[in-house]
Amino acid sequence: MKRPFGVSVVAVLMCIGAALLALGSLAFFMLGAVAVTEGAHGPLAQLYLGVGALGAGIFLVRAVANATVAIYMLRLVYWARLAAIAFTALGLLFAVIGILASLPHPAIMVVAWQVFVIAIDVWILWYLMRPHVKDAFAAPRQHPDARIEAQK
Repeated sequence: MKRPFGVSVVAVLMCIGAALLALGSLAFFMLGAVAVTEGAHGPLAQLYLGVGALGAGIFLVRAVANATVAIYMLRLVYWARLAAIAFTALGLLFAVIGILASLPHPAIMVVAWQVFVIAIDVWILWYLMRPHVKDAFAAPRQHPDARIEAQK
């Protein structure tokens, strides 16, 4: 079974997203570390420490989930396509919320980035719903011994 080229593109985009989420996790860890190393023991330092740890944990879990789905997308595992659709739809929802939240005082670069993200998310959802992509993910379920090759 040949893997459609677009599936590889989606998997690479998910890996890039996982790397960015991992960097975000590191940034949250650093926020918590700054609160602790500054020697402040007040409630604000505790808040930063808590927010840093919580944000870091959430971003790290999302990074691992994205990387895992990307790997299984390359293997054409059926649930990975469904998970990618769910993650992308959720990202699309948050991008739209981000634009709506910035409407009172929109920053042009933030809105431009969100529009770019929305365009990519819409393309991914459209692509993953295509019949030949659905068939590619269904084929390994029907023929478990089939070997997957990248399409050239």
